[in-house]
Amino acid sequence: MLLNIIKGPTCFQDIRTVDGIICATYKETCYFLGLLDGDNEWNEVLKEAATWSNAPQLRELYVTILLFCEVSEPKTLWEEHWQNLSDDIQYRQRRRLGIEGLCLAEDEIQNYSLYEFEQILKRGNRSLKEFPGIPFPDMTHLEDIGNRMIMEEQNYDTCTLTQESNHLQRGDGKLPAIAKEGEDEPMWINIPDDLLIKAGEVSIEEMVECVYLDLLQEYTNPTYLQQRAILASKNDLVDKINDQILKMILGEEKVYKSANRVCPLTRTGVNVEALYPTEFLNTLQLPGIPNHELKLKVGCLVILLRNIDHSRGLCNGTRLIIVTRLEKRVIQAKVITGTHVGKKVPISRVEMSPSDTVAIHLKAEAISSKTMFCNDNK
Repeated sequence: MLLNIIKGPTCFQDIRTVDGIICATYKETCYFLGLLDGDNEWNEVLKEAATWSNAPQLRELYVTILLFCEVSEPKTLWEEHWQNLSDDIQYRQRRRLGIEGLCLAEDEIQNYSLYEFEQILKRGNRSLKEFPGIPFPDMTHLEDIGNRMIMEEQNYDTCTLTQESNHLQRGDGKLPAIAKEGEDEPMWINIPDDLLIKAGEVSIEEMVECVYLDLLQEYTNPTYLQQRAILASKNDLVDKINDQILKMILGEEKVYKSANRVCPLTRTGVNVEALYPTEFLNTLQLPGIPNHELKLKVGCLVILLRNIDHSRGLCNGTRLIIVTRLEKRVIQAKVITGTHVGKKVPISRVEMSPSDTVAIHLKAEAISSKTMFCNDNK
């Protein structure tokens, strides 16, 4: 596996060297390159995010890891990171109760923090009780906290979400969605001829220059990005266009690799690891999961490929997010459309599976996004 990734090694030590650091074993090297999964991954994600995320953002990230990643010891993860996850609790209680010098005991801070986790999980009809080892908050000590779930439901902008899903903005007008025969909901649009480019008419470079005029000056401008996009019919062309635009953006490129494996549900009667080696899995391009290599730069545009949290606007297809920070295992992004414009969120690798049925049950641990200057039109 490492021989396919490490470029130009001249000795075994070169194969075990990552970013100038010599790893003790090949397994450790794979871990540092993000080719293996496990609880160490989530431990490092929370450590990285804690250097720039606030406590509410960390709690959302922790819940995302619990829900969408295979955490074998959730209690250990809580015990190692509860202080960062609860960093704002005492300050918030001082403001809520109006007691400037309030000092909460350690178990009280943990209790309030666990309550916050329970509220986040309830948004998706889940509970801390589903995760063995993590304490459940003592609700008798939390009677002073109002029920914020009702307020969140009242603020849920259903009308805006419906409009965004049923219409494509075009200048000052809108293209209404239509339903085909036998379909209950409108999901299709007719694209006008003046917006179509036929094969062979222009090169990729000319297309990008036409659609993304003054890209280098405007690519971090949310309004500029909201007003333009390129649609292509095939994923290969989508990748070529996105790669071309990414090369134009200034800054250092960072590559995030997924950890792919065959799910135990795949039953072939043979050794599935031998039949489907990792090198082969890494070449697959399947709907619903990103490619093995995700290339990003600070300021580039990405789209989410799975639902993470509807209440925060992090849904499959959330179109416009500007990457604002790139760490080794987690990225920070800023939402620039919808009802959560301007909100910064940490995004880590999560467990993903292909959206369509394939011959094997594949699982990929990957950052659930891809560059989004161009997208497929399906």
